[in-house]
Amino acid sequence: VIESDDGGETSIESATRSISDTSVTTGDTVDVTLDVNFSGSGVAEVNELIDPALPRGSVEIVDSGDGSTFANYRETTGRLSAAYSGVNNTTLTYSVTIPAEAGGETYRCSGSDATGDSSITVAEEGDITDVTREISPSSPAPGSTVTVSLDAEFRDGALSPSITDEIS
Repeated sequence: VIESDDGGETSIESATRSISDTSVTTGDTVDVTLDVNFSGSGVAEVNELIDPALPRGSVEIVDSGDGSTFANYRETTGRLSAAYSGVNNTTLTYSVTIPAEAGGETYRCSGSDATGDSSITVAEEGDITDVTREISPSSPAPGSTVTVSLDAEFRDGALSPSITDEIS
C-alpha cells in the first residue's frame, strides 16, 4: 500500500498474469502480461519476482503501461519493478528470452498477488534419447508400397518432443 498524493491509499486491488507460452526450449522468447487494477488513482508500485533470476539482457520491458513513471529489471535479484501514478488500471508487458544454459529449468513469476500463469518450464536438451527406423521391404520393387516405422524413446518429463523423418 502506498499513500497517494491526496493523502488516500492506493494498492493493487487485483492482478492477472498471462504468459504467452509456459513450455519452451532454450532460446525461445515469451511475453508476460500483467493486467493490474488499483484501488485508487494515486501512486502505486508493481513488483514481479522471477526466480531463479535471469541474466542481463534476458528480460525486456516491452510496454510499462499507462501511468508508468518508472520501470526496470534487476538481474542480480530477479525483481522487475514499475511505479504508476494517476491510473486505476494498467497493463505491464515484458519479454523473457530463455538462456542457452537453462535446459530443464522452471522459472517462477510471482508478486502483486497475481492470479493466472506463474511459471515457465524449459525443456531439457535431448528430449529424444533413441530412435530406430525400420523400412519394409528393405529393397522394394518400383511401384510397391513401403512401410516406414519409427520407434522412439523419450526422456522422462519431455514436454513436446517431435520427430521429422525425410525420405528421398
